[in-house]
Amino acid sequence: MALSRHSILHYWDALYGVTPIVGGSPVFSRNGGATFQGRERLGRTVVARTPRQSWATLDGVRRPVLQLEPARTNRLLYSEAFEQWYSTGSVTINSGFTDPFGGTAARLVGTSSNQAISLAQTLSAGLVAVSVFMRRSSGQQYFGLYDLGSPGGWRCIVTVRWDSSGTPSLSTAAGSGTLLPVEDWSGGWYRLGFLTTTSTAGSHGAYLYPSGGLAAGDVFAFGYQVEEGPGVTGYIPTSGTPVSRTLETVHFSPAPAAQALAVYQRLVVSIPSGSINGRFFSLGQATDGELPRFLAYLNGSGNPAVYYQNSGGNTANSISGISVESGDTLEILGILQADGSARGVFSRNGAPVVVGNSPAGPTGGLSGAFGRVHMNSVGTAEVTAGRYAELKIFKLADFFSGTDQGRMDEARALVLGPSGDLL
Repeated sequence: MALSRHSILHYWDALYGVTPIVGGSPVFSRNGGATFQGRERLGRTVVARTPRQSWATLDGVRRPVLQLEPARTNRLLYSEAFEQWYSTGSVTINSGFTDPFGGTAARLVGTSSNQAISLAQTLSAGLVAVSVFMRRSSGQQYFGLYDLGSPGGWRCIVTVRWDSSGTPSLSTAAGSGTLLPVEDWSGGWYRLGFLTTTSTAGSHGAYLYPSGGLAAGDVFAFGYQVEEGPGVTGYIPTSGTPVSRTLETVHFSPAPAAQALAVYQRLVVSIPSGSINGRFFSLGQATDGELPRFLAYLNGSGNPAVYYQNSGGNTANSISGISVESGDTLEILGILQADGSARGVFSRNGAPVVVGNSPAGPTGGLSGAFGRVHMNSVGTAEVTAGRYAELKIFKLADFFSGTDQGRMDEARALVLGPSGDLL
């Protein structure tokens, strides 16, 4: 047996665009433009309050997704004009080459004497994500972040090596950090990145060594980004001053009336484990700043969790048996039971589900209206970053299976077409 289309309270799938098949019209919060990777892996740009319908690979299939990210700032003054950077010696920089967005803003950066270019910026103490687009020319490269104050030294510097097909591989040369998955873009371009920690606030230098410790080498480079926070987010171009992208979330109204229900969501995670306290979805805010009635989130230890609250109290349900990394496909089935208890069922990369305990519900159970459905929700905790594929809300009473794995399978299987018909 399987769920029917009449069991659905809300249904959204990025395959069919940004408008839900069942549910209210979406409202996007981002106040400025943003960049993303299109279907053909070429960079694209959208204007304010326009969703980024990018592409990602889920379960081996490349498909449309909705890219939602927190507010970020590229701290570098010049993300593309490398001739504005400081040179440690003999470095050549030639412009006018095709870039990952189809323009001609890429540079060919080279040296014959193992020299580098660098650009300083002021950073706070904490997590920092560093990224750059590269295309192979010759030799190997380094890119990294150096503490120019006290205690000084490399926070992290990464070696980029290329195979015969022009595909890069990364390794840490000095310092410490988390290497992030390599992103494949069009025209032989790749976006490379790492996450590191600055121990003190102050001046830090972004570095690019076009020969990577060898006597000579050169590389096509574009779009260097240094952003404070966990994980690399969408590219933010700069030319003379740091540039910020505002918070990006979406909500649908009205949400379903208060009742026992299950919320299924599938996304590709864009943040490394243990680095953020961020939310995947929530129900219940009347405004962006309110606490939700029900949410699924990633806690600061990298473990998924669910939470429910109303006027009678709140419960939190953390799951220690699963952690997620950048690039993982995460499926979430948040079950809100009649007594108000919140149960979390999670699957990472299609593996069997992991389930948390089911604490007692708050006094008052499911009283009150839910108001909104938020994706990449906001409130007192930080938002997360992900590429969202699906969001479905079902009547809990309509599930045939009484097991968590069975309910996850039912929620996965129900698919509507653009007209609301079962496929």
